[in-house]
Amino acid sequence: MELKVEELKESNEFLADLYEHLTTAIFLADSETRLVHFNNSFTTLFHRPEDAILGELCGNAIGCAFPLDEGTDCGHTSKCPSCPLRASIVSAFTAGQSTYGEELEREFVLEGRRIRKKLRFTTKLRSYRGTLYALVLLDDVTALAEVREELRAANAELARRNAELRALVDSLADELVAGAKALSREISGREELARELRDRLGNLLQVIGALVRDNETVRGSQRAAARIAAVTAAYAAARYEQGRALVDVAEFARTLGASVAVEAGARYLWTDMLEGQAGLDEALAFAIAVTDVLFATDAPARLELATEDARLCALIEGALVINEDDFRLARLLLGRVSGELRAVAGGARLCVPVRL
Repeated sequence: MELKVEELKESNEFLADLYEHLTTAIFLADSETRLVHFNNSFTTLFHRPEDAILGELCGNAIGCAFPLDEGTDCGHTSKCPSCPLRASIVSAFTAGQSTYGEELEREFVLEGRRIRKKLRFTTKLRSYRGTLYALVLLDDVTALAEVREELRAANAELARRNAELRALVDSLADELVAGAKALSREISGREELARELRDRLGNLLQVIGALVRDNETVRGSQRAAARIAAVTAAYAAARYEQGRALVDVAEFARTLGASVAVEAGARYLWTDMLEGQAGLDEALAFAIAVTDVLFATDAPARLELATEDARLCALIEGALVINEDDFRLARLLLGRVSGELRAVAGGARLCVPVRL
């Protein structure tokens, strides 16, 4: 059987059921702002029995803290003239004015506890059997307001970190350009070294651009900053020897652990760290791979660095399960230098070749 909308509107049973089961709290108030009727959601929202509400002034009925604090009734406290809910009821009677989607935030005393709530309300003047009442609909938007505040704070933190990141990138880029110009003057006539350094500087600027793209979230911004710190650690330990840029493994490992691991919130240590050198390409691939795996999880991780079998290796415990499609940038860089990244029990392990 198909019910028509008009038949539903005329059904007192349907309307009463709808009224009592709406999640919105509803009440009727007279011209003195005393409650004459309310639904179940109203008593649920304010944790008060029916006999403590019926006939009470609006502020007293909903547990507004101001009457309790000042020892008087709703309508007589120092805060009442600025109360938007009371004003909406009064203006409904005096001017026939409706109020839509206004908000009220304050402390309420509910079951003996002071609780701060944010309410959104709509007020309309309605007539029932020749008597005018203010119809008020209330929704508790406290949780929504808290989520909005958390989102605002997260966005502010993200903007702050992005600004720091941009400043860091700009500063690093300026230093690189200035260094390139100075080196060009210093190594005039040494074409092989000049070409190597120009290539390195150009590649680094490209890497920096790639590293800062993934910063849409606070965690992404932290990872981008950590990636730059990792790249900086590799270059800080680099020396030009035997026709190529080489990195001191021990110095690089200490700097990487102290900067990137700490930024990711991970514990770190190094064992069996032998003296040796790695190519700059190997060090860069290792640094970025370690950073990406550490930031793949919010859980606490442990980073252990060691040299073994002519390789610099990292064991990261507490990382996510490693799949073939994960960490594409890290896998690409490791693949170019004969490195590896694979899953192990409880985490991940990655290595690059070094000269011991």
